[in-house]
Amino acid sequence: MRRALLALALIGCGGAPGVPSAPAPASRSATVRVPPPVPIDARLVRRLASMPNAVKAAVDPRVGVLWIQVYTDTAGDDPHAGPDGVVRTAERLCGAALTPRLATLQRDLKARHGEGIDPQVTCDDPVCRYPAQMEYDLAGQLTFAHAPVGPRLVQVVQVEGGPVTPEFTSAAYAWAGQQIRALAGGRCP
Repeated sequence: MRRALLALALIGCGGAPGVPSAPAPASRSATVRVPPPVPIDARLVRRLASMPNAVKAAVDPRVGVLWIQVYTDTAGDDPHAGPDGVVRTAERLCGAALTPRLATLQRDLKARHGEGIDPQVTCDDPVCRYPAQMEYDLAGQLTFAHAPVGPRLVQVVQVEGGPVTPEFTSAAYAWAGQQIRALAGGRCP
């Protein structure tokens, strides 16, 4: 009888008193928190200008940088100048060939930011632009790609600014656009 009463009591109570259950372990989801992408803005260009080797570190060595320049050969001694006296170069630079150009770009950006010159950098993700500051100076257009490690510099277009005609500038950027399309998707050997 005792057993029957115990069974009835247990049924009425919802079961045998058990060991209190431990709280469920915290869910360990497979998602990893990914930091938000570094914005491609004037602050990025300022950081590239001010930190040693920052420009070089922003380049993916497997991709290199598509580097395009258009400027007049005022001295008439540049072997790359065409019959019209304009130098037009477009090449994917990698490794040792890229190093001196990146150093020059970093010095240029540092000079623009560090010598009281308003660099007038404007960015519209993923492109940042800065104007030429004086005669024979090159206006710059830096194109970045978002990557997990931060923005990667993938393209530099430099066109002579200063007292050149709007026709020169328009033709230079049109030529640069053709080269960008022709050389798109390249990689370093």
